Amino acid sequence: MRKSVEDLIHLMEFTRMYQDLGLHAPGWNSLDTIICHAKAFFCNNDSFPVIESQIPDLELFTDPLIEQVLYNLFENTVRHGKGATKIVLSWVEHTE
Repeated sequence: MRKSVEDLIHLMEFTRMYQDLGLHAPGWNSLDTIICHAKAFFCNNDSFPVIESQIPDLELFTDPLIEQVLYNLFENTVRHGKGATKIVLSWVEHTE
């Protein structure tokens, strides 16, 4: 029952975001804040893998839906990553 309620809340949140699609221009956002918001949906779920960020607080020029993209990646880990216990986010800087 709890999972169903959480799914419904997420669907309502996504519907709100989709409704606002195009209303908010891309902008500079804190990656750390985006990750925290995306993983907040899973913090109270003991069966969900640990989400660890090894990314410093970078500023990225992103579309507001980037948070939804991360949420979907986390959720897909649960659905398709049988036995996954941890999600690690990291980055590598390439110089050209």
